[in-house]
Amino acid sequence: MRLAEVLVALALGGLLVAGVWRSSASIRGDLATLSVRATTTDARRVVGLILDQEAGGLVADPAPTGEAAVRAHRWWGVVCDTLPTPGRAVLRHQGLRQPDPDKDSLLLVAADGRMFGRRLDAVRSVDGCGGRVTQVAWTPDPGEAFPRVVRGFERGFYRLDEAFRYRRDRGGAQPLTAEVFDPDSLWLEIDSLGLLLRWEGRAARVWPREAR
Repeated sequence: MRLAEVLVALALGGLLVAGVWRSSASIRGDLATLSVRATTTDARRVVGLILDQEAGGLVADPAPTGEAAVRAHRWWGVVCDTLPTPGRAVLRHQGLRQPDPDKDSLLLVAADGRMFGRRLDAVRSVDGCGGRVTQVAWTPDPGEAFPRVVRGFERGFYRLDEAFRYRRDRGGAQPLTAEVFDPDSLWLEIDSLGLLLRWEGRAARVWPREAR
């Protein structure tokens, strides 16, 4: 092979390698973009799912700017006491976790539908109602109606900035999604309707709030 042919072959080979490299880089860039979009879409779906789950607990309590207050219901139970005692209730609780006096408050629902909020003072396992059940205790008000249903909740706040976050009471904010959001295009807003999830200025979702 003459020198000229060798040089032409090398030049063509170099062009081919460069073309393959550019094509590969473009594919990698496209895949990275698709991955970011998929992660953002999944994170936005998580926001909606969590707020749908918590919709019954969103409240009009005071909250810092950009945050939404919530009574995050973690468990509940129908009272099975046959001999009611003020400040005590025996129930088979169900829910996401065990009752916890360090975290929980109680929403006591009386037979006539009235509701009372109380702090959970103590919890223990006892025999009753046909097996091992849970006894919860709180400090009752005089003449307080005996509850038929008890719901355990923790007071917390949701916030949406680069990530969707939750913090319990005065605790630190725990990220529930990756930091993939642009705070200028997706944010939470509180108004007279309730909690709004805005996307690029449009009200994408609305969750009504309970009275305080």
